[in-house]
Amino acid sequence: MFENIVFINPDPLLPKLHREISQHVRVIDAIMDEAIPYLEELAKSNVDVVITRGYTADLIRSRMKIQVVNAEISTFDVLQTIFRNRRRIAPDEKEIGFVSYYNQPYDIKVMEQILGIKIRHFTYREQSDVIKNVHEAKQLGLRTMFGGLITLRTAQQMGMQVILIRPNRETIFQAIQKAKEIAQIRQHDYEINERLKALLNLTSEGIVALGSTGKIRLINPSAERILGLKTNVNGKSAAEVLPEGLVALLNSKTAACEQLVNTNQGQIVVNSTPIHFGNKYIGSLATFNDVTHVQVLEQKIRAELFSKGLVAKYNFDDIVGRSEPLLRAVSAARHYAQSDATVLITGESGTGKELFAQSIHQSSRRHRGPFVAINCAALPEHLLESELFGYEEGAFTGARKGGKPGLFELAHKGTLFLDEISEMPPHLQSHLLRVLQHKEVMRVGGSRVIPVNVRIIAATNKDIKELVEQGTFRNDLFYRLDVLRLIVPPLRERQSDIPYLVQYFPNQISSRYNKRVPPLTETVLQSMQSYHWPGNVRELENFVEKYVVLCNAGESSEMAEQMALGLLAQGKGETYKPPKPTITVPVGSLEEMESNILIQLDQMIQDKQKLASRLGISRSTLWRKLQSNNQVRSEKDA
Repeated sequence: MFENIVFINPDPLLPKLHREISQHVRVIDAIMDEAIPYLEELAKSNVDVVITRGYTADLIRSRMKIQVVNAEISTFDVLQTIFRNRRRIAPDEKEIGFVSYYNQPYDIKVMEQILGIKIRHFTYREQSDVIKNVHEAKQLGLRTMFGGLITLRTAQQMGMQVILIRPNRETIFQAIQKAKEIAQIRQHDYEINERLKALLNLTSEGIVALGSTGKIRLINPSAERILGLKTNVNGKSAAEVLPEGLVALLNSKTAACEQLVNTNQGQIVVNSTPIHFGNKYIGSLATFNDVTHVQVLEQKIRAELFSKGLVAKYNFDDIVGRSEPLLRAVSAARHYAQSDATVLITGESGTGKELFAQSIHQSSRRHRGPFVAINCAALPEHLLESELFGYEEGAFTGARKGGKPGLFELAHKGTLFLDEISEMPPHLQSHLLRVLQHKEVMRVGGSRVIPVNVRIIAATNKDIKELVEQGTFRNDLFYRLDVLRLIVPPLRERQSDIPYLVQYFPNQISSRYNKRVPPLTETVLQSMQSYHWPGNVRELENFVEKYVVLCNAGESSEMAEQMALGLLAQGKGETYKPPKPTITVPVGSLEEMESNILIQLDQMIQDKQKLASRLGISRSTLWRKLQSNNQVRSEKDA
């Protein structure tokens, strides 16, 4: 039985029909104003639909927000009732009375033609009208009346014959079926509304909807919190309670994206759109959040991407140097960053091609998206394919359950850096070409295409044009990649940048190892600038790291210089022979000359045991002589 459907019956039903209806819906026997005490009970219960008719139906509609289904007496019901009761109408009765609710249409003339008797039709709006109708019929000399229960009660008191008209079984059950359909729709709508309510309450974004007149139709708790609203503002004019900038966006007939608006609580980021039903404007909707929340969320996302290695770590400020070739390359790269076109970066190994790729990404409009890098020479063909394009579950032995997204999918709305692109196998070159042309990928072992929005930056240390001529690199792929060409100069063409790099790297590396070492001397710098650096900046960085690691804290500049020159000679494939130390002693007395020798040796060889061994004396004798020298020097200074 549908407990959420109630049938308010305005007249006694036949017992059998009453039992049958009660198996489907709840039945309440009440007529007209007698139904009023039940309305409060209906309002508290979960009733979705009420079935009734006439005055009772209008009474419920006027007092409750509830669906009402009419089970009205049809023309057929009237005709059938009069026809079945013709024997109860006296032969000398030329006219009978029929009482009905005012809003029910009956074609009385057709009914008269069918029945062959004149019908006086009375209508009522209220219970008192029925009494007037019966009195009027009595005065007109009518003896038989057809109508409902109120008509029956009134006419019987006046000695008139009354025949009760009821809706037939088919009419009632058609109303019950309609009520069930409405109840199911209302239940479905209720569930949708509850889900929507839960969504509005759960989301951290503020949501506000206006009607066509500018009044607030919907506002969620987050919006009230973000805007600092203390009272319920539903139904109020937006201009009275919302910030001016937000109202302007809501009243605009065009959509707005990520607009900054000032409020009393701080700045908010707003997205808004007008709402149309067909061609008719019916209102607008805005979602927003405070700037602080957006910044925290962005930091969280970037931290997550960083933990997965899917974020660029460097920008143009990390490119060290002031030489003309380098500045030209940086200027071109900054210009390329403003475009979404594919970039092909060429340059020798170790020149910093990925540094330029990350910097281009960081300065582009995709900087909030992921930066995904892969070395095409580092993986065998089958692994490279699954890494780039992903795979479905069961695509091959050992495939991860549920499959795995490829780097193209991970780089969606960001940048994919393909290092050593010249090493990509021919089979994958054709696959890559298709992705670049159609902006979609298909996973290994899959059958569906996945659209991707990715910018490609490729890099190579080889002459890719020469590879095309040799037939090892596809000509059509080369032209797809070579839209914007960026040439990174080798270090030997920008040797004036070496001092800046030498100043930059030790600071970075020393902090990593938590130690300080003497700076590289001018002699070392001159030697470095005369070297051609086949490994370019990477080789120079490695040289500086070796120097920092091997150099002892507190080492003298001379010793550090000798070690640095030795490391540089190793890089050149040479054997470094440090010059033998010399001592300059001015001619004087034997005691003065000995004192000068000891002073200089003590500065050169700080280990006292080594110095004593080198001089062929005991450590105590050395100590006594040094003390004597210090005393003599003190007396002279005095």
